[in-house]
This record gives sequence, C-alpha cells and structure tokens, in this order.
Amino acid sequence: MSHIMQNKEITGFKSITYSRLFGKYKKQFTGVERFTKFEGLADVLLSLFFTPYPVGFYRPKPKFSSHWIDNLGNSIYFKKNVDDNMVFIEHDCQNDQSVLFDFDIFTGMTPKEHIGLGDSFYCAVGKDIDTEELQITLIIHGMDDKIRSYVKADNTWSKFSAMRFGPRFCRDFYQMSYDSDEFPDLTYSTCQDIKKYVGYDKDKMLSILKHQI
Repeated sequence: MSHIMQNKEITGFKSITYSRLFGKYKKQFTGVERFTKFEGLADVLLSLFFTPYPVGFYRPKPKFSSHWIDNLGNSIYFKKNVDDNMVFIEHDCQNDQSVLFDFDIFTGMTPKEHIGLGDSFYCAVGKDIDTEELQITLIIHGMDDKIRSYVKADNTWSKFSAMRFGPRFCRDFYQMSYDSDEFPDLTYSTCQDIKKYVGYDKDKMLSILKHQI
C-alpha cells in the first residue's frame, strides 16, 4: 500500500496528521478492503482522505469501522449481509459537522495550481444539452498521492469526491491501469460534444483549460 507522509496540525487535537491517523487505523483500512474483497480499496480511501468516523486520534480502535468520512463531509457505509456492501453518500447530513477536519495541506489552492503539482489527470469537457454552457470535470492525482476533483458548472469551480463515480473508477485512475480511451466520459450533467483527456502531460492539461482556470 502506497502512501505519502503528510504533516499538518489540526486545531483541537495534539499533532494529529493524516499519516498518523493512517498508522492508528491501518488495520481498519486493510479490514474494509478484505470485507469488500475489492483489491486496492485501501489505497483509494487513503487517496481520497477517508477516515473512520468519528475522526479522533485518541478514540478506541474498533476492529471494523462501518462508517467512513472524508474532508468534504461525504460518507461511505460498509454493510454486512446486503448485495451492495459499500454505499457512498455525498454530503451526508448524518455526519456531525463539528468533527469534520480537512487534512489536505493544499486546501485553498486553485485547480490550476493543483495541475502544476499533479502527476496524472482526467478531464472531460462538454456542453450542457439544455443550456449549452460549458461543463468541466477535472480529476487530479497529485504528487502527494492524493486525488482531488473539481467540477465547473454555471461558470463556477467547486470541489467534489471522485468517489461519486464509484470505487472502480477511482482505483483505475489511481493506478492509471487503462488506456485513455477506456475511461468513461464523466461530466457533471448531461452533455454533448464531450472532449476527454486522460494522461500525464500537465502542459497539455493547462492548454485544454487555458481559458477556464
């Protein structure tokens, strides 16, 4: 399992870092991978800043954590005895907002700045069928081994979790295990005239988005 050590102190906790949380919950990361039988899930969870809920460095270590959250307030629930044993809920209102922490040391950077620190990229650009406004999906695998995702709709950039597109997409993008043509055309809404780029060339990525970032 690959991971990059990160350093960031979070107010209210003593020297909590994402890497230290991983060290504390390593068995939980590997445990949910075994539970789902989804190879590579632990790397995906790490790359998307997911941690067992509630976040806390000094809480007891359960053998199995069924509820995980990320730094955007999204949840993953691991459920036993059901066909779909992994459920992703975006902006989960059940989460206690007071225990949500952003462990991303690069929070506040623009999409353009993240491209500059990126190793590989996914970008889909298309026009909304109804409004003809440009819609952009941008997913960046950074040099820190983290995946950050943005969407541009209504002329505004916003962050989201790539888990929206499912764990298989996240794993394949993390590993870049497909040729670019095999990746799906992911856009925020129903679009036409979609142009897609998947690869490692940050200059080409910046050129594609030259007037959008």
